[in-house]
Amino acid sequence: MTIEPYVFSFSELDDLRQCPYKHQLRWTERWTPPTASPAQERGTRWHQLMATFYGHRIGPDRVGPRTAAVRTIDEHLSDSSDETELLYWMFEGYVEHWGHNRDWIVRAVEFQMTVPLFHSIHLKVRSDLIVRLRDDPKKRLWLVDSKTSSRLANQLELALHVQFPLYTWALRRAGIPIWGTIYDNVRTQRNKVTPQALEDRFARTLVHYNDDQLEAIAQDAWKDMAQTRTLVRPSSETTPPEQPRHFDPERCRYRCPFTEACIAGVRGGDTRRFLKDLGFRRDPTRH
Repeated sequence: MTIEPYVFSFSELDDLRQCPYKHQLRWTERWTPPTASPAQERGTRWHQLMATFYGHRIGPDRVGPRTAAVRTIDEHLSDSSDETELLYWMFEGYVEHWGHNRDWIVRAVEFQMTVPLFHSIHLKVRSDLIVRLRDDPKKRLWLVDSKTSSRLANQLELALHVQFPLYTWALRRAGIPIWGTIYDNVRTQRNKVTPQALEDRFARTLVHYNDDQLEAIAQDAWKDMAQTRTLVRPSSETTPPEQPRHFDPERCRYRCPFTEACIAGVRGGDTRRFLKDLGFRRDPTRH
């Protein structure tokens, strides 16, 4: 008997680890919010900027950094909204601070691949860039994670961020010798009075894990995701058994679009009806 592979993304794994009930609503029942949060929209647009900028650098025409920056602005930052003005400030500072990125040799833009993890569990890998450092005689490859946040992440926060170490493990398994991750962090908070120095707005942190550390991270991911194979994949007219809620003020308030409906359900209301009233819909396509 052939078992169909279960393909998951790190977003699904992260939701499962945050709260089984959030995972149920988003991934098992496929509830989708009517709009993305401002932070999500900003992050998506920043990824588009990076993909366009570096795409022009390594594309068929291989234009220089100044031309690539101008084309990126023309393609993505032509309107005059407040959000676009913020993104322009971020991008202009990024290009100025990193000297048009002459330290990187870009090998891939918006890299995607599905890799078997263990048994029938497969992982979707996505990275903004794959690069090598120009002055590295060993020509080692690095995954790049473009991060937008109100403040720059510290070393402890990055150590707890296991998404890209998991990707590193998976790509090594697939024969791609990734050495580590470069977290390319940009601040989104713009001071109204005192301008920030460029070094306070941008940071690049290189993180490398040894084989034992990567194996432990991969084993943890497999153990968590293996339990999802037992979850019911319902039709659009059915509801699976309720999963437990993991209440946490920080995560529920800032990292879950279902918080209001979840609280309504705890208080005796109908969570799914509340979701419909808020404009959520069920999307059966994989996301």
